[in-house]
Amino acid sequence: MHSFIFIFLTILTLTPPALTGSRRWQPPLGSPSPEAKHQLDKRWMTINLPGTAAAARLDPRPWPNREITYCFADKTAKSKLKTALKKAMDLWYSGGLTNDYTIVEGSSHVCSSEDSRREVLMISYGDKLSTYVGYPDKNSRLVTDLGKGAYATWTDRKDIGMLSVVPNIAHELGHAWGLYHEHQNPYFWSSAYLADGGGGSVFGPGNNNWNCENLADYDKFADGKEISPGGGLPHQHYTRDQMCRSYRVASAANFSAAEYLPMAPYQAHTPMSIAADARMVDWDSIMIYPSGAGAKKGLDPPEETDGVKDDRLSILEKPPLDGEEGDMQRIPKNIIPSSGDIEAMNKLYGSVRVEKKGLLHERGSTKEKFKKAFLGSKDSSSCV
Repeated sequence: MHSFIFIFLTILTLTPPALTGSRRWQPPLGSPSPEAKHQLDKRWMTINLPGTAAAARLDPRPWPNREITYCFADKTAKSKLKTALKKAMDLWYSGGLTNDYTIVEGSSHVCSSEDSRREVLMISYGDKLSTYVGYPDKNSRLVTDLGKGAYATWTDRKDIGMLSVVPNIAHELGHAWGLYHEHQNPYFWSSAYLADGGGGSVFGPGNNNWNCENLADYDKFADGKEISPGGGLPHQHYTRDQMCRSYRVASAANFSAAEYLPMAPYQAHTPMSIAADARMVDWDSIMIYPSGAGAKKGLDPPEETDGVKDDRLSILEKPPLDGEEGDMQRIPKNIIPSSGDIEAMNKLYGSVRVEKKGLLHERGSTKEKFKKAFLGSKDSSSCV
């Protein structure tokens, strides 16, 4: 308990101007109340839990032994991303994740062996952020037909996502462990508006807080697109409006709306079975997009957080809580996993056996080690 309190006090005193999070920097200091825990149990969305009927299909699995073994695709990826990856995992520890969850770099033999390819997360360097969610089933097409395993493309760009490299990769690590986007939970979206919605009242036309037209690639699809989305949808010309309404259509069109729209309920596990309101969203989750992610520029005046300006327009916005009055608010840049994120991880990995193992790197509680782990160098934490 003393170490948690120290980290909390250190965060309050050392919060750097360069990092862009606007949520309270406060790791969980105790167990949530029964009422709070009930809410947490209702909201998270992960790959299907082991042992469930849905998981009997060739769905991704949790990582064995609560350990991700990773490899870098080449020297460039390693030099650009290795330090940020370790710091990103430290953000998960700071949020309350226990150290029986580990990430370990594979040996040169493991990383070069075709036989062990499906056992590792292969990380490439690029100009975007994309990560396979979870650990692929051994009988999945990814393994049997393509001979591959989990994969990721990460970047050190500071002009996307949360406008900070380490939090961006921490978000991607959440995917690698098996978490989906908080905002794509179908029970948060209006079923009358989106085929994959669950009748929720958080996002959709009733609130006018889904601004598809503000996506950076929106104008690219001015005349729609001829696509064959599958999933029971016919081959036809789909308009831009249809691509702004359906996750499946947007995915087939390679339109960034697919990163926002609700996933079909069968695609992921969520304990929710009822439509949800704004109180059931984890607005502090590192797995929810800030309002400006993927948006066109043009916000005037720009949003300023800790001295960092963000001039991106809003895609999704936070509505007033039920019973409250007020305007829509921008969703903040959450740079540390929330207690809800940790709850989701623990639920997903609750049945995964853990063997005794060592940590990838030492973690201390001194002020200097904290600064090295979380603040980083100017190159990795400043924003433009």
